[in-house]
Amino acid sequence: ASETPADSAPVVAPDQVDGSGSHENTVKLSRRMQKMKRILPVLSLLCFVAGVYSISLFTTDVFSNNSYVSENALQPGVADPFYSSLNHREAVQLTKEYIEHLDAYTHETGVSYSQWAATWLFNQLELIRMDSVYLQRFPVMYPNGQIYEGINAVGILK
Repeated sequence: ASETPADSAPVVAPDQVDGSGSHENTVKLSRRMQKMKRILPVLSLLCFVAGVYSISLFTTDVFSNNSYVSENALQPGVADPFYSSLNHREAVQLTKEYIEHLDAYTHETGVSYSQWAATWLFNQLELIRMDSVYLQRFPVMYPNGQIYEGINAVGILK
């Protein structure tokens, strides 16, 4: 028996035959979907690699030039605590001893805590050769009207 064109045509459900060629559209759409299924994993992998590459560019001098990191921007996982929660009593004792030492020093010299700390930090920043180091004085007014003179040590590294 010879094949007629009607015998070789795909079987179409009666609801798909509406005379407008919707079966052909369904076949074309199915072929497009198959192509998309093959292309999407490759495209996804390429996008992932491009994303990782672009994020790694942030660490280069081209993108990070003239930028700084503030201490407020440090993430919690960056710091490694010297004292664990198990030996916090040692940390408290060490802090008390430090305060007593600082209190004795500031009492003898007449220098305030903040002045001593800012001066010490200023000297440390100069030691590591920051580009610009200065002390910033500022007044703090309390609600009761008392004015306190504060001081900051600022270092800029370009």
